Amino acid sequence: MKFAIPLAVALLTCIPLAQVEFSLTHELLSPVIRLHEMHHVMTQNGRVMVPWSPDLAFGHGLPFFIYYAPLATYVAEVPHLLGADLLQAIKVSYALSLVLSAASMALLLSYLSKSYRFPASPLTIALASAAYVTAPYRMVDVYVRGSLAECWSFVWFPLILLGCHMLADERWRKGLVIGSLSYAALILSHNIMALYFTVVLCVYAIAVREVRRQLVRAAIMMALGQALSAFFWVPALANMPLVGTEPVTMWATAKDIASHAVYWPQFFSRGWEFGLSVPGPDDGMSFAIGWHIIAAVVLLPFVIFNRKERASSQRLALVVLILTVILVAAMTRIMPWNLVPHLFRYIQFPWRLLAFTTLFGSVAVFFALNGLRRWSGVGSDNRLQAVFHVSLLLLILMLAGQIVKASSFRPGKVDRQYILERLELEESTGYIGTTARSEYVPATAAEETLDPDWNEEHYSESHAEIVDGSAAVTDWTSRGARYTMDVQCNTDTTLAFQSFYFPGWRHWRDGVRRDDEMKLGDAGFIHVTLPAGKHHLVFEYGFPPWGRASQLVSGAAALGMLVWLFRCRLQQRPRLDIDRP
Repeated sequence: MKFAIPLAVALLTCIPLAQVEFSLTHELLSPVIRLHEMHHVMTQNGRVMVPWSPDLAFGHGLPFFIYYAPLATYVAEVPHLLGADLLQAIKVSYALSLVLSAASMALLLSYLSKSYRFPASPLTIALASAAYVTAPYRMVDVYVRGSLAECWSFVWFPLILLGCHMLADERWRKGLVIGSLSYAALILSHNIMALYFTVVLCVYAIAVREVRRQLVRAAIMMALGQALSAFFWVPALANMPLVGTEPVTMWATAKDIASHAVYWPQFFSRGWEFGLSVPGPDDGMSFAIGWHIIAAVVLLPFVIFNRKERASSQRLALVVLILTVILVAAMTRIMPWNLVPHLFRYIQFPWRLLAFTTLFGSVAVFFALNGLRRWSGVGSDNRLQAVFHVSLLLLILMLAGQIVKASSFRPGKVDRQYILERLELEESTGYIGTTARSEYVPATAAEETLDPDWNEEHYSESHAEIVDGSAAVTDWTSRGARYTMDVQCNTDTTLAFQSFYFPGWRHWRDGVRRDDEMKLGDAGFIHVTLPAGKHHLVFEYGFPPWGRASQLVSGAAALGMLVWLFRCRLQQRPRLDIDRP
């Protein structure tokens, strides 16, 4: 029951995904385009790790997945490889994020029930897990914002906490594996959520007495997770100075972040709008916490001060209450963002912290229901059992209300023709694969390279333009992140290869690698100077130097974990006592 009910509820929340061809959310067609780029490079170049997205930025290409967490798109790639089309594969990834997050929360609550030795019923665990998957912000993330990457971060939050509590209970091997792998998966799922959850996790580990006693082990767990995911986050940070950082990107000023603060009445909103976040109180989207979570937080003090409860569970409930209140306050106008270090302004909108109030609010539902059950005397003839049963019924109705809201979502008639028209519009404006066109464009790129008229004027079918000299380009081919062409130079010629320059490009001329011949051109493209004669050119984007080094770190961490697990397995095998003559 504790798994069947939340999984069934999660499947119900997926109903809108099956009712429409595709939901045009704030992300528009970005998830679909990202999947197309990943699939294109993986199949054309035979690479599991995708360093280059050749069709972005008017075909000039960007190292998109060096900066953007790729895990959610990799999940969608699996059904796409199995035959699902792009739209279906993306919807499968959305659905899996809902189902698996319900299961991960059920695992956490089941373990807390055993670890803290209080008899939580399977129904209590099931309803609290269902609260996690039906919280308003979960539905907003899927059906309003369409943030596929952030949706997957909800899968890992409970599992990371589970790993911490396992370490606290001396379950060293399972805790380290579950915690470190989940933490690495969170980093690979969403940059911002990983950054802020790291802070939340540190506070949680220090505040919870049982985890604090094993703080060194928790630190090792986080360090191992960072090492496993180093192949992604190290190049992302190392190459961050190469790209422009305009206000439209995730890096925002303190004033910009504060302008999107949540007003207190918005936490209690019952509306279900599909608009945008705007400065002030007139936002077009919901920032509701959820009445079932609010009710649980209100009831939590009764659990904390109930003498029937164990002291350890009271302390944990207190930590959950305090963290929830602090996170809610941090989203409002009282938060002094001007005092926040620059690194933590990588958030854009303070209401993203609703992800963590959803996490701890669902744990609060678990404590509140269990405390109410104990107080009402369930299992005896106490008439106050009726209070518990009525409370369960009200919670179920609240959860059903969230499902109805999600199911009532209709983006209008969205068929394939509309999607193709929308894609054509995005191509003409350059907003392909990202809602901020200049977010990952190199700082060296000329502004006109993102102008549709300029690109139409300078369009070259061979992806090359003769800047100086006389030459003809023939036999041009493009396979993912690899481009080849034959060039007949009548004179010494300077050729502009119309892809944005980033560290990691490799160049061969006539079968000889000549990376030193590549120069950064005025527009941000790659320039090479060729002598007179016929030449065969190859351009291929690999990984920047930091990328290759970080891959070795991640590989060494994974290998070390496997060796350690194998040795632990051998040590657990019973030895046979054999009588020898």
